[in-house]
Amino acid sequence: MIIRLLKILVSIMLIGVLLWGVDWQDIASRLRLLDPSLAIIAFILLSVQYPLSAWKWRKSLRLHGADERLGLLLRVLCIAFFFNNFLPTAIGGDAYRAYKTFDATARPAHAISAVILERLLGILALLFIGYLCAVYMVLFETLAHRELVATALVVTAAGAAVAAIIWYRRPWFAQRVNDRLKKVHKLEPFFCSFRTIKQNKRHLPGLVGLSLGFQALAVFIISLLFASIGIYGTLAESGFTAAASGVATVLPISINGVGVMEGSFVVAALEAGLPYSESVLVALSLRAYMLLASVAFGILYLFEPKRQEALVQKAID
Repeated sequence: MIIRLLKILVSIMLIGVLLWGVDWQDIASRLRLLDPSLAIIAFILLSVQYPLSAWKWRKSLRLHGADERLGLLLRVLCIAFFFNNFLPTAIGGDAYRAYKTFDATARPAHAISAVILERLLGILALLFIGYLCAVYMVLFETLAHRELVATALVVTAAGAAVAAIIWYRRPWFAQRVNDRLKKVHKLEPFFCSFRTIKQNKRHLPGLVGLSLGFQALAVFIISLLFASIGIYGTLAESGFTAAASGVATVLPISINGVGVMEGSFVVAALEAGLPYSESVLVALSLRAYMLLASVAFGILYLFEPKRQEALVQKAID
């Protein structure tokens, strides 16, 4: 209980700090110039992301030797989104997703692994797009700390190259660690899922492509929101900002990333040369949409069988 209260306090403080620095006269002038058509298109595309997410999840399930109707996955995904935004933990939604596909998979571990893999590839796709955007800005645009960002890009590229070499070459120490891990009984479900993925790897390119497309759409949506208030040509900046805020939400220091996502979004936007008040406006607009969508999905949950209540309570605890 104390930890939850501390997280709520952190969220409130972070949002308060962001609002404290806003130039409200600047916001008012921007809103007077608002292009409603661009804003409406952006929010429509935000809604398109849900069926895309369900499609990604279906591809991940197929990698694990299972399949499920897209309509069912979309409904479950929407309800899980409600859990992620209104339960004290963001894990509740993913637990619900895995639970609802236990019957479709050969083993419960496969259902859990499918959710984890879909999430992981989504994060990696966002990081990849953010990396490309950062490279573009280092080469052709202005960053607040260009040298620092350039150094981080080089270190990241070197680390990725070393990891790839270790993965494909399998030096003796890596193989030895792998052999020891295989002897740990509790990790057997993980290795079983990995073997199943290897057997169905023909579905992997589709999942990777959908993950990249999903994140590219997210970047485009952010750029549209900036354009709707008169800030144009921000695709690279939006990609850089989206990647930074996406990574920051992993930090478990607030309630479901509230405050952390918005704060990291604004800091990254400032690094990319975007104005402060407008960045806060876009970040809070995205959060407002998420909350409104979550309320709608919560109504959808009311029509679900009540036997899931035990699972939800367990996720809260």
